[in-house]
Amino acid sequence: MGNHELYMRRRKPDTIEVQQMKQQAREERALKLAEQERLNKEMSAREQAEARQREAEDRMRRMAEDMERAKRELLEAQNTIQNLEKQLRQLQLAKEALENKEVELRELTAQLQSEKMMSDEERRKLRDEVAQRENEVQEMRSEVQRQTEVTHRLQDEIEMARREAISKTSVVNHTTHAKEALENKEVELRELTAQLQSEKMMSDEERRKLRDEVAQRENEVQEMRSEVQRQTEVTHRLQDEIEMARREAISKTSVVNHTTHITHTMLTREENHTDEDENFATDLTNEADQHVPQRELDRVTAAEQNQSIKTKLEMLTRELEVVKDERAVPDYDVLHMENKRAGRDKYKTLRQIRGGNTKRRIDQYENM
Repeated sequence: MGNHELYMRRRKPDTIEVQQMKQQAREERALKLAEQERLNKEMSAREQAEARQREAEDRMRRMAEDMERAKRELLEAQNTIQNLEKQLRQLQLAKEALENKEVELRELTAQLQSEKMMSDEERRKLRDEVAQRENEVQEMRSEVQRQTEVTHRLQDEIEMARREAISKTSVVNHTTHAKEALENKEVELRELTAQLQSEKMMSDEERRKLRDEVAQRENEVQEMRSEVQRQTEVTHRLQDEIEMARREAISKTSVVNHTTHITHTMLTREENHTDEDENFATDLTNEADQHVPQRELDRVTAAEQNQSIKTKLEMLTRELEVVKDERAVPDYDVLHMENKRAGRDKYKTLRQIRGGNTKRRIDQYENM
């Protein structure tokens, strides 16, 4: 028999007061353990809620950046569409101007062919020049017709792109509203969680109701997160489509720019073609030609004979100067325009050369 058995035999039973005190102490320890366990669970739930909140805030910040980028790309696409429409209108105006010039060219051709005072050589040259200009106008008409077809096709594609941009804008706005609703739900969830953590004196029924409400709000927030995630995927897909539309708009802009450049170049070529043979100055002398008759120095052109033709030619030249593209002008045309501004032409240059030869012969005779 051990000491414990001896102690238990001789030990007196506890009194009622001692038994009550022990029972009260056991109940207090159980309550403390239950309270500690409840606090640990609430702290863990709060940490998880804060982690989910931070994650949701990061996702919303990334979504906001993506949506801002999508809006900027939409705005750039709309600006590109507007620029395309403007260039298409300019192309239409150039086409109308071309038609007007064709009418004026036909009238001028008819009037030139009706002149009886010009020589056979000048009449032949004018006929060749008119035929060449008619060929150029025909080529220009074919080019404008082809570009007009391209313009109509571009207009249809621009209209489709505008409709797609409107639909994409509505989707982005819907995503924005969903994000705002998610933010409001998360704010309400944080308030309820804080209220649940701060309330220590509420009854079990109130605490249960509050927990049920928090769980319901968490479910709503989770559903809204799923919806926002789906809208985010739709937004990314729309961004890819916007990028493709932007690249197509850039390619279409290059086509329209090429069309405008061709139109301006052909108009400039029509103006400057008749002056290509007058761009070179010569320094050659030939003494064998001293006694040859110089009828070209005393020539009278058809434009000088008929003042109305001269006026129309000058007016047509001024109008073509307005639509001429300076970047497409060749070097020979630049040299010719400088000679015209300085008042130089091949006949004046020839006269100066012959005058120099005469003076040189006089000097040689005096020095003999």
